[in-house]
Amino acid sequence: MKGWTDYLVENALHPKNQISSDNVGSTVTDSSKLAMKAIIGIGAMAQMSRAFGNSQDEMVYSANASIFALQWKLLALGSNTVTITYGDTDTFALMDDLYSDLLLGTELFGQDVYEIQNLMIKNGNRGNFGIPIDSNSNTTKSTSLMFVAGSLSKTDNSTKNQVVNDVFARAALGEPKTGGNFPVSYDNESGEMNNSQDAGQASPAQGAMFALLALSMPNQTIIVPDLLSGTSTSSSSKIDAGTIVGAVIGGLAGLVILVTAIIFFIKVRKRRVEQHNLGHLGLVAPFFGESGTSSFHPKNNYGQRSKKNSGYKNQKRSRGVTQLKQEVESLRREMEELRARARDYGPPPSYN
Repeated sequence: MKGWTDYLVENALHPKNQISSDNVGSTVTDSSKLAMKAIIGIGAMAQMSRAFGNSQDEMVYSANASIFALQWKLLALGSNTVTITYGDTDTFALMDDLYSDLLLGTELFGQDVYEIQNLMIKNGNRGNFGIPIDSNSNTTKSTSLMFVAGSLSKTDNSTKNQVVNDVFARAALGEPKTGGNFPVSYDNESGEMNNSQDAGQASPAQGAMFALLALSMPNQTIIVPDLLSGTSTSSSSKIDAGTIVGAVIGGLAGLVILVTAIIFFIKVRKRRVEQHNLGHLGLVAPFFGESGTSSFHPKNNYGQRSKKNSGYKNQKRSRGVTQLKQEVESLRREMEELRARARDYGPPPSYN
């Protein structure tokens, strides 16, 4: 946006070889209408700069826009008209961009410019469907007329109502010979749709019908977050980095504990399965005591096993209980070691 506005500052007052929607297919130099568009654009950028807290750009763009607007009046105004191009005093052109000056509150063009347009419309050659967009053609546009009506809110309500009625008359015409229902661009006498590219019917450009409504809406103050301040952004970045690193380290520690516990329980389950299988052969599954030596001793062989031997059953049950207690104690020790290891993780590093 800033680059485009800087281009406007260089070329706004004297636009050269430009294409306008009012002159499709040809170029125009020193167009009063295009110059007004550019000047209002610079004024709008001054407002945007103020919203972002850039007082230097606001001052530069605002000063340029104000100076250009004063120079524009000397170049573009005739006795009772606004000329199509500078110095062409026998012509007139509708300045529908005055609506933007009013809507945005740039206030670059004084009341005298609005009054001249009001007189130009009152005294102009109005057809059945309104005044032409300029003196070089019989074409008018519903969009231009509605924006002009909006700008006339600053001068004469009777002229404004007259322009709105002209637009309504064309919208209500609806005759097949005119080329369709309510086109954007049409002949101001017959209402016949223009053959230009922007003349289409049912066009989204007809949103201009809400021009008067938009002027009635209250302006709202734009509040821009402090995105350009390095201090607050840097501080929040430091806090965020420390939080993220701490969360990552804590998550990894938890993952290590979880994986270790899963592996341990798998081993315990496998040991119990082996004990069950050996029990059918009259053997007790080996386990290790406090000293780490094996306590496995075969008591009998397969042929000597007898279900009727109650002493053997009691002995087997007692050993099973003892083994379970030792496994639980071993599990408890391993979990305590894991907790101790987790406590050894230091706090996350600080970031300055």
